Amino acid sequence: MTAYVSLSARVLVNVEALNMAESVGNYIKHRRVPVVVEEDGSTVVKYVPAVSGESVGHGYQAILAQLARQAGLPVCDNCYKEVFTKHASKEMFGTSDWEQKLKELIGKKDGFSPTQFEAEVIRNCVVEDLGGFLYAEEPFQVKRSSLFSTGYLIPAADALRSVAVEPQFHVRYSPARPEEGQAIYYVEIGSAVYTLSFVIDVARIGWTKLAEVKDVIGEAERKKRVEVALKSLAAMIVGPLFGAKRTRFLPSWEVRSIVAALSGPMPFITSPGHTKAYLSSTALRAKEFVKAMNHGNTDLKQQVTIYYYNGEGLTTPSEDVSPAVLKPGFASPEELFATLITDVVGVSG
Repeated sequence: MTAYVSLSARVLVNVEALNMAESVGNYIKHRRVPVVVEEDGSTVVKYVPAVSGESVGHGYQAILAQLARQAGLPVCDNCYKEVFTKHASKEMFGTSDWEQKLKELIGKKDGFSPTQFEAEVIRNCVVEDLGGFLYAEEPFQVKRSSLFSTGYLIPAADALRSVAVEPQFHVRYSPARPEEGQAIYYVEIGSAVYTLSFVIDVARIGWTKLAEVKDVIGEAERKKRVEVALKSLAAMIVGPLFGAKRTRFLPSWEVRSIVAALSGPMPFITSPGHTKAYLSSTALRAKEFVKAMNHGNTDLKQQVTIYYYNGEGLTTPSEDVSPAVLKPGFASPEELFATLITDVVGVSG
């Protein structure tokens, strides 16, 4: 089965500095983004605190690198150090035997193809298998698109009236230089109910897809990589294990709800968690999506299974959602992920 995992979540986050945009003098600004919302019958633009998709993606790959190594899976040295320059040029190659051999093969030019390059990197680095890379030097370019997609954490639409960005006053003092006095600085912190979305193309893990589609790791290792990929996602969301300034601005983080979908052969994306109706919206959309994909003369044998954790009174579907499948609600995010991981690994091969 071609398998895609899609997830949306709502998280109450208080006093966070996970993504700072710039420093102006002694003032460190939180990232803000414009969002369009309906207000009093018209649309207006509001600027709200946010955490970029780049920050989320970096955090996910950092966790993935650590868990993959612990599981005995291959990770290149740079990715393990959380330096995600990937194999963008020969200068970025490490000192391991496989990287030096790859550099030699590239230098020979003849008889070595982009597909072989992609296969070697996939085989030797789980992070670049999932997170992609772009080799941009002669004699050819090799682009592997990321198998996971994510975006900004932004405040949920139904909680925009309860969003805050506030500068906090701090002082540094050096006893060795008393004549310079105290160094004053400000750090903006944000608080909001954030919504997060994440998608993983599970079926393509371990497969080349540039010029030739080829399995380069085998079924047994693919199942391990799938498991580690989903455990990394679980650790990041339940954490939080991503973002800036966590040593002194570790946020108060509470996962309020999660809606996840396992789908195939076509991907089905869960509704974003902007209101408490996103579970119902996702389930009813899944019902109609499966019907549409399996209708007529080209039955795709589409399947969608919905998983959810409801810690905040989400609206549940008022009707049967078959032919999609809606699992019973889980008691915790951890329980949801445990079942989801088991099910996804079971259909991976």
